[in-house]
Amino acid sequence: MGIPAKDVIIYYKSLLDKAKVYLYKGKDTVRDQRKLSDVLKDYLSKDLRVVNIGNAEYYDEEREHWLLASNVIVVDKNKMVAYEHNRITNKLAEEAGIKVITFKGNEIIKEGGERSGPRCMTLPLVKS
Repeated sequence: MGIPAKDVIIYYKSLLDKAKVYLYKGKDTVRDQRKLSDVLKDYLSKDLRVVNIGNAEYYDEEREHWLLASNVIVVDKNKMVAYEHNRITNKLAEEAGIKVITFKGNEIIKEGGERSGPRCMTLPLVKS
């Protein structure tokens, strides 16, 4: 899941809607029966706009999920960097008011080891 704005999330619906959600209430852990996207409205924005990866259409969602559609880097308010090949998700993000800066990244995504996206590429190589 990516969060390019306080009131916008990029969401892998078919997986995250099935997730069990637990909330910490003081020293207790309480199971919340709602979908994660509904719970997030309590913490991010009551008017939360959900950008479903691949528009939650099975084949598009799976393809764009595995091509790291939610692995974005937020570079400014309502502005993110994303892979250009996630066209459906990027279009939906733009419709939600997010400026999407795209790049090819062909060699990065097929390198075979750990899958990397724009957010992962900003992480340090060595932590001190």
